Amino acid sequence: MLFWVSPVVSAPSIALDGKPLVFDVAPVTENNCTLVPIRAVCEAMVASLTWDQTALTATTANKNGTEVAITVVSTTPTINGVIKVIDVPAKAVNDRIVALLRFVAEAFGGAAIWNQSLQTISINSHPVNLPSGITPDNYVPSGQRFLTTDGFAVTFNPLVRGEEAWAIIAANNPFLTSPGPDKEFVIIYCTVRNVDTPDQPETVSDIDFELVGNSGRSFQTFDRLVQLPVIGPDRELRGILHHGMQTSDCLAFNIPVDETGLILVWHPYFSTRAYFEMF
Repeated sequence: MLFWVSPVVSAPSIALDGKPLVFDVAPVTENNCTLVPIRAVCEAMVASLTWDQTALTATTANKNGTEVAITVVSTTPTINGVIKVIDVPAKAVNDRIVALLRFVAEAFGGAAIWNQSLQTISINSHPVNLPSGITPDNYVPSGQRFLTTDGFAVTFNPLVRGEEAWAIIAANNPFLTSPGPDKEFVIIYCTVRNVDTPDQPETVSDIDFELVGNSGRSFQTFDRLVQLPVIGPDRELRGILHHGMQTSDCLAFNIPVDETGLILVWHPYFSTRAYFEMF
């Protein structure tokens, strides 16, 4: 028996390599994410699809040998057997399985780019010529300036972790216990400048980011709340930036000590994601 839901709000138009996609079930927008009928996208990207009714799992594979398994109501799909955590689970809508568009596109080496002014999503199936930062495998090198689709110029410096990060955290949180032998704090310093929104100020915050490591898990700044200084270089990233204004602040994460290959993900409300090297 499939689960049934109704679309929440109207979804944007979607195109693959410049060609509009037509769906027999309308895409769903939920928690600022777009879910689309998985079969239509897979067929457009020349990938096969099988459905296991017992397990409520769709398995799709392309000619390059990439196999993706997506289970209804699960936030842990797999790519070639490796678990990937996603924001919104797949679900059934009018006898069709809809899944997170960005995840499906990136799983097969593509990229999904959101255009807020046009309310469109463009999927590039072979994004070889896209600039750094658009896909997880083509991240922005540490220290390199990047212009987001929101109009922010952002730069992230090498992170501080372990004892050095704990010393900064402990100095401002006298009642906070040590993270223990299995966890550690990570502090990332950044500079954000509003370069392209002259009409109104834009908000930037530490909740616009997540950290992803080799385990595939996503870590949020609010996973373990800490108090950061209100002034100085170690203050928390949070502010309202008018055109031309910038701020230099930091992000704090609490992660397992064995988490490696860290990638910082920028994902503000209704914006194209950007990926930054942190290892």
